[in-house]
Amino acid sequence: MTMSKSSRVKTANEPWDALIRTMMPKPVALQDGLLVGGDPGEVVVRITAREIAVAAFANVWDGQTPRVAPQGWKTFPLDAKPARVAQAIIKARARRLGTYRWCPECHEINPPEWMADSTCQSCAEKLGAVF
Repeated sequence: MTMSKSSRVKTANEPWDALIRTMMPKPVALQDGLLVGGDPGEVVVRITAREIAVAAFANVWDGQTPRVAPQGWKTFPLDAKPARVAQAIIKARARRLGTYRWCPECHEINPPEWMADSTCQSCAEKLGAVF
């Protein structure tokens, strides 16, 4: 879900916010105060008054609801070179994509949270698995 300009949170780091959004996979959405790029999520960026932090996207399940739980934070000062931040976004995205798994039934590649044992959730449901 892509956010319109009017729904963006205004911060003291608006130039970084705008630049980082161009570096991230689309769509970029604000979720739990974090910029999440990709659908499903691939990379997460947090911009604070003191730093920029980049991590690979991950979910954990709290009951029936998934919660964003980024993995492998790398932090940068606000005076960091944009190229260093961009490289961290590329590496975090690659780490996330490296966790995807292949479903032997439908032959699609899915993020780990969409997998049920060895098959994707869709195929598991078709095969009669109960969730």
